[in-house]
This record gives sequence, C-alpha cells and structure tokens, in this order.
Amino acid sequence: MYLTNVWRGVTGVADAAARPGRRLSAEDEIDLMVRCAELYYLQRMTQAEVGQVLGLTRLRVNQLLQRARQEGIVRIEVTDPRRASASLADRLIRRFRLEDAVVVPSRASDSAGVMPDLARAASEWLLNHLNEVSVIGVGWGHTVHSVVSHVRVLGVQEAQAVQVVPLLGALGDPRPEFRSNDLAKTLAEGLKGSWQPLDLPFVVETPELRDSLLKQAAVQAAVRLWDELDLALVSIGYDLSRSPLVRTPYFGAAELAAAESLRLVGDILSRFFDVEGVIQPLPIHRSIVGIDMERVRAARVLAVAGGMEKTGSILAALRGRLVDVLIIDASTAAAVLDAGGA
Repeated sequence: MYLTNVWRGVTGVADAAARPGRRLSAEDEIDLMVRCAELYYLQRMTQAEVGQVLGLTRLRVNQLLQRARQEGIVRIEVTDPRRASASLADRLIRRFRLEDAVVVPSRASDSAGVMPDLARAASEWLLNHLNEVSVIGVGWGHTVHSVVSHVRVLGVQEAQAVQVVPLLGALGDPRPEFRSNDLAKTLAEGLKGSWQPLDLPFVVETPELRDSLLKQAAVQAAVRLWDELDLALVSIGYDLSRSPLVRTPYFGAAELAAAESLRLVGDILSRFFDVEGVIQPLPIHRSIVGIDMERVRAARVLAVAGGMEKTGSILAALRGRLVDVLIIDASTAAAVLDAGGA
C-alpha cells in the first residue's frame, strides 16, 4: 500500500509538471528527480521510457537527471579493482611481513574458479623476477600445474640461465598435476632454461629407505640443486583427504587418526601444519622423498593459493612464516586479513 501511494503521489507530481505554466514546489521537484533517477539508474530504462512512464518529455527527464546529480541525489562512483587489490596486497605485506604479495580481482570465490587468474598473475610475477633467481624448485598440484602451463604459453624471448628442479619425487602417479618431473620440464621449457629430473617415488616405506634413495648417484644432480635453491614455487593445500599421501599404502587409519588429533589445517609440499603454521612431526613426513623444509625456508617461497575454502590454511601458513611471496585473489585476501585480526 505504501509503495502504491508513493507511486500515485509521484505520478500526480509528474502530471502537474506536465501542465503548461505549472510550477512545482521544491519538495515535489525532489520527488520527481528521485523517481526519474530510480527508473533510469536502477531499473535501466531509457530516458524516453522514463518520460513515457511519468508523462514528461525526454528533454525534461534529462534536465531532472542532471539536477539529481548536481544536488547529490545521484552519486556515481567508479571503483578501480586494481587500486583495491593493491591496498589489500599492501596490508598483507605489512601484516604478515611478506616480501611481496599480488592480489588479483576475480569474480569467482572457490579455488577452482580463481585458479586461472592466480596462474596468470603468478606466471607474470615469475617472469618479472627471473633476473633474481638461478635455481627454481617446483612443487606440485593443480595450481602449480596451471602456473607452469601459463609460463609456457607466455614464454621468454631469450634463453635464461636458470635451472629448474622438482622438490618432490612422483614416480608412479599418472595425474599430470602430480608428475613433478613433467612440471619441472614444462617450466624450464617456458623459461628456455634447463632442468634436472628426480626419478624417485613420492613416499616410501621407511625413513631409512628414503635417505638411501636420495644418496643414489643417479639423483645427485637434482639433490645438489636443492642446496642452491633461490625460489620454491608451491601451492597451499587445505584438506588432508585430498592429499596424495592418502593414496599411498603408507598412510592408513592410524596415520589419519594421528593427523586429525593434531588439528592440522593445511600443507606445503605435503608437510602439514597447524593453525599457527607450525609443521607437525608426523612420522610419514620422514618418509617423503623430497627436499627438507629447512632448505625450502632458506629460499624464497612463492605460494600461489586462493579460494574462500583455503582461508584458514593460507592464514596459518602466513602466521608460520612459511611464505615469502603470496599470489591470492581479492576475496580470499580480505577474508584472511579479517580472520587474522587485521
């Protein structure tokens, strides 16, 4: 009833405005400007359509809309998402003492939806900082796979004096996002650099077997590069059940129960951490065939992660200082800052 009465009132004002020589009161003029603005800006009518509804000429509608803007009834705001993203990046850097952060606008809110934007931004960051690195280590996962694919598409004009090395073994896993040798090779091709394979499985039965394998002469070229690592390209996992660890025969019910008791929230390179970003001493960590986290943290860690479901794991990784450079989407960045008390 209220809206009907308002409509009739404004229609009556419009009828009065259409009469020759009739002057409206200041209040009636405001009512008419508001109605014109609502029809034009909110209901997306043309000025001619607004005129037809209110019984006004198109010229009169145009005059009323101009006055509505001049008098502050209508305020048009243009928001540059790049400026907002830059502000979020600056807040992340200051709050978590990062070396750098890139926040990308994205219309999606889940990790799969934001992945193309993250991969593009990460590949551009990497290409812009190639002069700062000689040895790049590659993790694995859907996000890392997307990043190296973007780098190969963008490519470089000249050969680079950069070497790429896998940070984890992966023999036997057929999924392309977990074939670490293929990821290293693809990245090296995009950079016109060189690469060293790590022809070993991801996880083995005992820590002793893991240590023995890493001492084999056939993999020493890759292992030695770990000591020279400048940059580690990784993603941040958020769900233990999605980890490649649970697909191995060495991670059973007992290991899962032990992990759940520690309230783990995420992982980097299959090393799981708690809400404070502390990597917990899961026994299976010692059987993972890959670089030690101490060596990873001695290098610059470039983490690419986004999607609202990863908010908790990203926040924990930042709290634990496990990341030096973060590529993230705007929605998740804002959520991380809010959850982190920034």
